[in-house]
Amino acid sequence: MIAQVARSGAVVGSDEQRLLAAAEGVLLALRRYTPQAAADELRTAARRHGVPLSTIALALVDLASCRPVEGTPGPAHVAAQEEWGALLGNAEAAAA
Repeated sequence: MIAQVARSGAVVGSDEQRLLAAAEGVLLALRRYTPQAAADELRTAARRHGVPLSTIALALVDLASCRPVEGTPGPAHVAAQEEWGALLGNAEAAAA
């Protein structure tokens, strides 16, 4: 896993900046965004779904890397699926 995740789902420690950069990189590649536009989209999605920025960033990185979610997906993973699943060609998003 890219980052340590606390029980609350929040990323802890210095991994947060790397995680945010990785999530922004996904959006840079997929949407050909500027770094600022990618950061803005992540913040907007986090606010819209009421989840911490670091957890939606982790969920986007998990989704982009096709990393399976253990157990029931949390709110951030559901939000990432809704926001970017179709863009990533995810079958679950295409069926929704």
